[in-house]
Amino acid sequence: TSGRAKIVLVLVWVYGGLVCAPPLLGWNAYHFSQSSWTCGMKNFVGDEPGKEYFLFYFFTSFPLPLLIVTFSYSRIFIQALGVYRRRERRLSKSRSFRNQQISSSSTNFLPAPSTTCASTGTCTGG
Repeated sequence: TSGRAKIVLVLVWVYGGLVCAPPLLGWNAYHFSQSSWTCGMKNFVGDEPGKEYFLFYFFTSFPLPLLIVTFSYSRIFIQALGVYRRRERRLSKSRSFRNQQISSSSTNFLPAPSTTCASTGTCTGG
């Protein structure tokens, strides 16, 4: 529904903001390298490596979105499969109903068998 879509859209933006906010708040901040004229993440905060931030960033940027996308697409697949199966059931019922109608109506158009037979046992059609 459109209400769910709006909620998911807001959640995606909030999630993106939360993932990007820690460096802006000082946790493993961005660093400008004058030698290469590029910005990047500081690998060390003081003397301690910034492993906590890299683990946070990894899990919030890859496995968690992967799980969410996998769950979402599996739900879509299950719904689509259900629609397909319902449609197939409806079509098969419709086909069998038409086949019954055709077989019952086709017997009305068949000529009646000839009942006049000679004494020899051979029947003559008429």
